[in-house]
Amino acid sequence: MDKTVLYKKLDIETPDEFKYYENLAALLEEDDFIEKNLIIDLIKEVDRAQLAEHMDSYFEDFLKNLPDDENELYLTVDNIARSINGLIAEEMSDEEIASLADAISGFRKWYVHDLNVFDKLSGEEKNVRDARFDIMAAKFLGDDSDYDFRTACSYVPDGYDVLIGK
Repeated sequence: MDKTVLYKKLDIETPDEFKYYENLAALLEEDDFIEKNLIIDLIKEVDRAQLAEHMDSYFEDFLKNLPDDENELYLTVDNIARSINGLIAEEMSDEEIASLADAISGFRKWYVHDLNVFDKLSGEEKNVRDARFDIMAAKFLGDDSDYDFRTACSYVPDGYDVLIGK
């Protein structure tokens, strides 16, 4: 993927247009692999205060829409959110930006690319994103859904980095 394709998928033409929640959701939920260098280039150019705000909102929404009985998944997602949000600051060095890009890439791998959820009704393995959307759709449509998230709960972020402003 090149920068032009990425920007098209994010519905932007330039990084300064990356200012809406939907742009972040498109980045985090995109099916195609996104190279780390493209994420780094994007982070360098975006308004990071706005990025932090949208990242908070994204994970808040994520946590609100988890099944009530999935406490371990809730803790896993909360840990992921803390690890990513702790890396975002308005002023960041190239190394800090690379760490944030690594965290976003790691989340995308776990969320979109890894088949780490078992659908008990169909017997299929799914990624967390698709299972999460199926659960929300089932609630809306009144359908049944039953997922085993145990494998997904094995995700361990590298740590909780917190950038301290000067």
